[in-house]
Amino acid sequence: MRIFGGIEQLLDIGELQAIQDDIAKATGLAIITVDYTGRPLTRHSCPSAFCTKVRMSKYGALCEKCDSHGGIEAARLHSPYIYFCHAGLVDFAIPFWADGQYLGAFMGGQVRMDPEQDTAELEAILPRTELPEQLQTAWEEVPLMNLDHVRALADMLMHFGTIYMQYTRYRYLALQAAGQPLRQAGLPRSKSPAPEQDDSARHRQALLAPAVKYIYLHTNEKITVGQMAALCGISGSYFSKLFVKEHLCSLAQYINRIRVEQGMELLRVGALSVREVSEKLGFEDCGYFIKVFKRFTGVTPLEYQKTHRI
Repeated sequence: MRIFGGIEQLLDIGELQAIQDDIAKATGLAIITVDYTGRPLTRHSCPSAFCTKVRMSKYGALCEKCDSHGGIEAARLHSPYIYFCHAGLVDFAIPFWADGQYLGAFMGGQVRMDPEQDTAELEAILPRTELPEQLQTAWEEVPLMNLDHVRALADMLMHFGTIYMQYTRYRYLALQAAGQPLRQAGLPRSKSPAPEQDDSARHRQALLAPAVKYIYLHTNEKITVGQMAALCGISGSYFSKLFVKEHLCSLAQYINRIRVEQGMELLRVGALSVREVSEKLGFEDCGYFIKVFKRFTGVTPLEYQKTHRI
């Protein structure tokens, strides 16, 4: 039974930011926390200069794709998922679960591997990006880390995440029983709260939550702005305005992204053909599915299936 609507309702983001900052400083990793859609809940802790530059460049969309896929894989495996990003750095995802509900993930890493070390077991989520010279110089300044050390840090964060989620869940239940909401409980929080965690952002998230949940459960259906606006109890124009502000894309773009994420999973673990996956996800035209899939991942569904099928 699900007792809460999402990770923001369960966690104190300011408190989590402070903990995340300390862990990043202690481990030498860059860390960020995302929700189940891959949307950042915190700001990056100790990001490398290279990754900061890349995320601000035209390659930033590839970083987001890697984060999204990493979180999905960690959720599927219920364990840390270590992988190569498109820039050839090692990252990992640690899933957050509560009452059988996948809520989000720690994303950590931004380290290089010793070229002489065997890393054949690690998946490269996207083809390696050819970097311009100015970025290549910054890439070479990213710290080296042994793969066994990365595994140990990922396992440590997995243990921490499990315990922390249990703690916050019990705290949530206690506050709920006392009729006291988490945000008014006087809990510790960082002096610099994460971006977009103000009242208007939480208001948007609460208003749009029924639509987001519906989309995840009904990706094979034709979903319209009017339907989702009615589900949220607001007008179509207001819904569209809030949705773009919250998710930085239109409803149609968001639905396609979720369909691609679910398509990646079906292509990896199932025996369905590309056309069957397309139909299962609600695409009327397989050719359009292939076009959308390649736009988000950089490869066709068939290319992805050949290299990622389990």
